Amino acid sequence: MLGCALCPAKYRNIMLMIFSIFYIWYGSPLFVFAMAAAAVFSYVSGAMISRYRKKNRPQALRLLRITAGIYLVLLFVMKFLGPILTGLRSMGLSFLPDHFIQVPPGFTFLILACISYPADICFNRCDPERSAAQLLGWILHFPKLLCGPFVAKKEFTPGKDSRGVNIYSGLLRFAAGLFKKTVIAAKAYTLFMTVSTLQAGSSVLSAWTGAFAALTALYFELSGYADMAIGLSRMAGYVLPEEFRMPLASRDMKEFTERWSVTLQNWFRTYVPFGNTSVRTVTAILLTGLFYRPSLNGLAWGIILACTALLSKLIPERIPAVKRILLWAALLFSSVFILSPSFADALHYTAMMFFNASSFADALTGSLVFMNLIPAAALCAAVIPVLRPLFRRILNSDAAWIIPPAVILLFVFAVAAAVSGASMPFIFLRSL
Repeated sequence: MLGCALCPAKYRNIMLMIFSIFYIWYGSPLFVFAMAAAAVFSYVSGAMISRYRKKNRPQALRLLRITAGIYLVLLFVMKFLGPILTGLRSMGLSFLPDHFIQVPPGFTFLILACISYPADICFNRCDPERSAAQLLGWILHFPKLLCGPFVAKKEFTPGKDSRGVNIYSGLLRFAAGLFKKTVIAAKAYTLFMTVSTLQAGSSVLSAWTGAFAALTALYFELSGYADMAIGLSRMAGYVLPEEFRMPLASRDMKEFTERWSVTLQNWFRTYVPFGNTSVRTVTAILLTGLFYRPSLNGLAWGIILACTALLSKLIPERIPAVKRILLWAALLFSSVFILSPSFADALHYTAMMFFNASSFADALTGSLVFMNLIPAAALCAAVIPVLRPLFRRILNSDAAWIIPPAVILLFVFAVAAAVSGASMPFIFLRSL
C-alpha cells in the first residue's frame, strides 16, 4: 500500500491491480484467474451496454439482465449451493454430495462490483471506463474485497490529502481496526463460546452475558475489518465510505439499518429495486444476513431484524424507550444465531437464556464479566456517541502527541493476539 501511495497518481490503479492479484493468489491461487475473468467480463459487458443505452434502450436492458443473471447463477453455485446440499443431507438425503466448491475469500464483493458497474452504465450513473486496468484495479481492490465497504466506480477516486497525511491517518485507522478484530472481538467470542459449550450447566445471567459478548464480537469483528480496509485504502491514497456509523448508539431499528453495514445494504436497496421503502429495507436486511452466513443461521439473523423493523413502526414515537429495548433484544438474539456453530445450537442457547438453565446466577457469571472487561468497556464505548467527537477533539488539540504511542501499543497488542492464535477467524472466512 505504501508503494501505491508513493507512485504517480495515473499509475496508482495499475499498481493497485497488481497488488490485488497477488493478494488473491495468496488467498486462493486456484481462483485468481476465475476472479480476474469475472472482472474482465464486467468490463466487456459494460462496453457493450454503453453502445446501446441511448440508441437501443431495450437491448441495453436485455444485456444487463443477461450479465446480472450470469453473475447471480455463479454466485448461487459458489456460495449458496453447498450449504443447501449440506442441509438436505442432514434431512436424510445422503445420496447428495457432502462437499462442494469452497467460495474463495472476496468472491461475494467481487460479484457485487461486477454487477453494479454495467448497471450504473445502463442507468447513466457513470460512463464506461476506457482502461481495463483501471476498472480491474477498482473491482479487485483487495482491502475492500473480503467484506467491504463497497464503493461505486464513480466514487473510487484518490483522496485530496497529501501523501503523508494519507499514510499517517491510514496507519491510525488500520491499527485501530486490527485491535478491534484481534483483541476485542476475539475475547468477546471466547466468552460467548465458553458459555455456549456449557449447555444446560449455565445460569440465566451467564447466558445473557454470553449474548452481549456475541453482539460485541460480531460488531467489532465486522467494524474492525472495515476499519482495516479503510486504513489500507487511505494509505494507498483512496477514501472508502464508512461501513459502520456507531450503529449500537441507534435509538430504533430504522436508525440502526441506516448505520449498520451501510454500503452493503445500500447496494441491495439500489440494485434490487422492487417494492416500496419498507420492502426494500426488509429485503436488504434479509440478504445481508444470508451474505454473512448462507445458512439457516444467517437467514434467522435477517428474519429477526426484519420483523423487528416492521414491529418498530407500529410503536408510537412518544415511547422511544420501548423501541430501543426492542432493538437491543433483536440484536442480542440475532447475534447468538449468526455466531452459533449451527442452527440447533442457536435454538438451544436461546432456550438457555430463559428456560433451560440451572439457576439465575452462579460463580461463573462474575468471573465472565471480570475477566472480559475489555469487551465490556468496548461495548459501552460503542453505545456512547459522544466518544467519537471527543477523540477527534483530542486528535486536533495539543494532546495529539499521545495518539502515536497509543496506536503503537494497540498495534503491538493486536499483533501479539494474532500471532498467539487467540483471534477469532473472520466470519466471512469461517462461514462464507
